[in-house]
Amino acid sequence: MEIRRRKICERVRRPPERKRLAAGFGGFSVARVTQPSSTTHPQPPGARSSRAVFWPLVLMALIFFASSNSQIAAPNVSGIDKFGHFVVYGWLGVLWARVPWVTRWKPLGVWTAVAVASLYGITDEFHQSFTPGRGVEFADWLADTVGALVAVTIYARWHGLRRWLEGGLFSRG
Repeated sequence: MEIRRRKICERVRRPPERKRLAAGFGGFSVARVTQPSSTTHPQPPGARSSRAVFWPLVLMALIFFASSNSQIAAPNVSGIDKFGHFVVYGWLGVLWARVPWVTRWKPLGVWTAVAVASLYGITDEFHQSFTPGRGVEFADWLADTVGALVAVTIYARWHGLRRWLEGGLFSRG
């Protein structure tokens, strides 16, 4: 009986991918010695790569189709188009920041989402050059990049917002 108890409560070194979680315990943890099972770990909603990448791609498709139109219905207010670029690309940056494999790219980490949104802004401006009645504006791309930068910074630094977004639409916190 004593041998079985010692075996169950034996200290086992954590695998390298979980080492950061066990840093406070010196890389060791008490674990049960049983038959290996699946090593899936619970993830927050939106953390699965296949699901998380769906929404940024949908938004990118909507941006593509919107920029394919010669005229866009918008109020006749000076600078409103720049505000629209700022908001839409900010949201695109946050959606890309929620994709796990994007945020793991080195050396940028979560800031890779800003780079992806900014690069897509460049391609969107290039795409608009082929649309009659539309043109390429450096200010549009600047609004895209600044919007993504501000939104991803808020998302990365404001834990309450990130917890609310990751918690699901109708979950209680």
